[in-house]
Formats: sequence, C-alpha cells, structure tokens
Amino acid sequence: MKKILFRLFSAALACMFCACGSERQRFTVKGQLNHLKQGQFIIYSYAPQWESFDTIFVENGKFSYSREVGDTLLAYLQYPNYMNTLFVAIPGNVARIKGDANNLIRISVTGSKENEQLTEFRHGLIGKTNKEKLKLAEAFCLEHPQSFASLAVMQEFFLNTDSFQLDKIDKILQVMHAAAPERTQLNIMRTQLAGLLNCRQGKRLPAFTAATLKGDTISNKDFQGKWHFIQMWNTWGMDFYKPVAKAVKYLKAHGDSIQRINICLNNDTLVCQRIIKRDSIDGYNVCDQRGWDSPLIKTFGIHRFPANILVNPKGIIAARDINADDIENELKKYVK
Repeated sequence: MKKILFRLFSAALACMFCACGSERQRFTVKGQLNHLKQGQFIIYSYAPQWESFDTIFVENGKFSYSREVGDTLLAYLQYPNYMNTLFVAIPGNVARIKGDANNLIRISVTGSKENEQLTEFRHGLIGKTNKEKLKLAEAFCLEHPQSFASLAVMQEFFLNTDSFQLDKIDKILQVMHAAAPERTQLNIMRTQLAGLLNCRQGKRLPAFTAATLKGDTISNKDFQGKWHFIQMWNTWGMDFYKPVAKAVKYLKAHGDSIQRINICLNNDTLVCQRIIKRDSIDGYNVCDQRGWDSPLIKTFGIHRFPANILVNPKGIIAARDINADDIENELKKYVK
C-alpha cells in the first residue's frame, strides 16, 4: 500500500477553505475541450461547505457547472483518466476552462487573476524535473504570497505529497502570512500545521505525558540523557504496522541503546495488547483508546503513516517519519 497523507488534511487542512460567515454567492465553471464531444468530469473541493463529488456532463465539447459558495476556495476538475486541474473558485466569478482533451497538461483557466497566474505557472512546469518543479513552486509562493494561487500551489506541491519539506513550508507560510495576515484560510492552515512544524527535525520534542498500558505515567523527563524512539502504530494495515515490526526486531538486538515508546492508535486495548504479546513489543506501550483524537497526535503533529520520531539525549528531534525500509539503516547511525 502506498504511503499516504493519512486523512490528507481532508479533516484537518481541508477546513482551511471553509466559509466563515460570508454571504453565499454563485460561482460558475464553463469550458470547452477540443477532441471531446461527450463525456463527464468530476468536480470537488476539500472545503466542508462543498460536501459532495459532483458530475459535469460534456455535450458537443462544452460543459457548464454552477453552485453557491460562501468564500473563495480551491476546487478540482477531475478527468476520466484521473488527471485533474486545480483552480480557484471565487464567489460571483466565472472560471473559463479551455484546452485539448488529448493534452490536458496544457489546460488553461481564465476569468480571474488568480486562475491566470495558476495557468501560467502550470504551463511553465511542462518538461521540468520534479526538483525543478519544487523550486519553481517555492519561488511562485514567495513572489505571489498575497494571492489565492499561492495557496493552491502550497497545497498541490508541499502538502499533497509523500514527503513534507517542513523547513520550506514554514518559510513560505511566514511570508504568506506577512502579506495577508487577516486571511482566514491561511491562518487555519497555519494552525493545522503548527504541531507538525513544531515537531520537526532539529526542533526540541514538545513536552508530553502519557499513561502506559501497565499504568505508569511517562513524560519527557524520563528520557533525559537517552536516545528515544517514538512510534505510532495500529492494526489497520501493514503500512501502519510494518515500520514498528522492523524497528522492534532491530532494536531488540541492541539492548537499551534507544528507549522505545510505542503508541497504538487502536480504540480497542485488547487488540493492541494481543499484538504486543504476540510480537514481543517491548518498551513503553501506550494506548489511550482515542485514536486520531489522542492529544499525542496533536502534540507530535502526526498526519500520516509511517509515523515515528527519533530524539537525541538532549531532547532534539534527530529524524522523523522514517520509512519502513530505511529504519534499520537510520537507527544504525545512533545505536551503540
């Protein structure tokens, strides 16, 4: 199973585009694609006010869609081949989409400054490597920090990804906030990302307390002067447990060089304890039965699996979210 952005910020970051008391107005999407007479697309948004995946029907190469929204938001137009076009939906505005069904990467969206900026940016990525695209995405956000288009680029290139570049995200968000400090959507995004940004490599591990399944209470103080490895796991699938199994196997052969804190997100402690016993998962085992609502999830900024944090004896995060296949090599650097 591919690594995922668990919940994809669809519950956390998706709400950054919610309506905040503004008057609802109708926005419209109109389009025409060459080499496509009939068909259908899906249009959707992560904004809670949207609440549906809607179908757009293409007739004689043309299509139109309209709905009321309470605030500017980001929407996706998804094609039958699962490619999509991200655009800015503005209340009272008409977004016009044109292009060729045989060359979807050159789709153009006009009708507003924001969508025209996005179109120009997307076209500039054609033929670029992934590294070059990320560099251009960063430059775009820093050059247009006040534009909703920068929120779209931030979501597409820095959040909807398997690997968060947290230092870049932090830098870009600070510039965007300075340019638009009153923008509700941006402030919600910063709030939702705060736990992750405050618990990244090079930062001090946030203070925490937790009750183990044996009834003991642990906190940062118990691990001062020691390497410690915090792992989140559950039984929902191998991607959610495989990294723990690999780390347990490797660390057992090295005694107490690294202290282990294993946090199970299952709501059933019986299932959790059965796995712990079956696989001899030693260390400090925690299961507060609150799943994704656990305070530890917020404290450690957990948004996806694999989820783990390696902390040095001074309480500084040395690494986090190490892939299952890389755990042994990563831990070798610190095990003595």
